[in-house]
Amino acid sequence: MFRVLIPIAAALLLAACGGEAPRVPITPKKEPAAEVGYATPPMVSRIETTAAGVILTGSAPAGAPVRLASPEGASLSASADNKGVWRLTMAPAATPRLFGLSTTQGARTIQAQGYLLLTPEGLGYQLRAGAGAIRIGTVAAPAITAFDFDREGAAMVSGVAPAGTAITVRADGRQSADGRATAAGRFAISLTQPLTPGVHVIKVFNDGAEKSATIDTSPAASLTDGPFRSSGTPAGLRVDWMTPGGGVQSTVIID
Repeated sequence: MFRVLIPIAAALLLAACGGEAPRVPITPKKEPAAEVGYATPPMVSRIETTAAGVILTGSAPAGAPVRLASPEGASLSASADNKGVWRLTMAPAATPRLFGLSTTQGARTIQAQGYLLLTPEGLGYQLRAGAGAIRIGTVAAPAITAFDFDREGAAMVSGVAPAGTAITVRADGRQSADGRATAAGRFAISLTQPLTPGVHVIKVFNDGAEKSATIDTSPAASLTDGPFRSSGTPAGLRVDWMTPGGGVQSTVIID
């Protein structure tokens, strides 16, 4: 699994986003059963770019306040309606942005899982510590949507495929993992062996279809200027970001 290193700056993004986010294991787990006191965290379900700006639509407990906060300290607020739907509108930006999403229930602050990444093109991704990034909204299947890895070479490929179909992942021609798309048509599959630093060809086979991406897994440099850094790569946007546990994870958004 992804190993976690603890730099001094680990709390920067968490403080900016209003609290401590939950840690997420690299192996996806089933949703927890309902329990006394459990509160559903807020989430973003749709992102639209319009003349009015970037519109985020999501869910939260009915009537609950919702807060979207950036590492720089800026924040936007909304309230879920009686059906648990909330909306926020923000100005577009020329650079990638990272946000923490939270709600409150009484004296409790409930963080969304991971962080919200917004690209200049108006696409949204849920970045998850120790797990694969999730593209927000509808994506035509099959597709590789993201590739996550850490400094130790542990990696996970994420994407969309027909619901329930079997998936095989190969790295540099070698079979590296098997999995299956969920009922929602998404997959996040961990590679069985760490990848060495450098360029690798990742191929995903599903029901006769093949998708590939060429990824540079060079370890992320230290985050000295903030809790995340973005850069362009031939495969797509790369974001090196600090996890809640203090490690550095790299997410490549596949074009």
